[in-house]
Amino acid sequence: MDGAAETITEILIPYTTEYMMMIIVAASLLVGMIGIIAWKMQSEGKLAPFFGGIFMYLVFTACLKSMCDLMIGPLFMGSPWAQGVYEGLFWTLLQLLGIYFGFTAVHKDHSDRRMSVTFGLGFGWTQLLTSTLLSASM
Repeated sequence: MDGAAETITEILIPYTTEYMMMIIVAASLLVGMIGIIAWKMQSEGKLAPFFGGIFMYLVFTACLKSMCDLMIGPLFMGSPWAQGVYEGLFWTLLQLLGIYFGFTAVHKDHSDRRMSVTFGLGFGWTQLLTSTLLSASM
């Protein structure tokens, strides 16, 4: 019975690690919120591009990347090198495509440079949140 108890305690994540993950998630939430609030107060622009950046990141990286993983991903599962190259290229390609499509199609009527920074804040904050939340959940 003692062997089983030792095995279970070895599997558990230490509390300090959990606390650090919670601090990282809270910090990433605060950085984005403080960033957009400070930018909004300084630039006095609209918030529509910010939410557009969030939407474009979610559509292009979450939805389209998942579809690509279902259709093309199994072709690269045999080799770790091919899988790494596939993942890196598709993440980069879809993020750049999301930024380009967001600027040219969705926010074409916002030609002010302040709006592009607001769009970038939304896109980047969502990328930060996705990275930290996925890292903390695993």
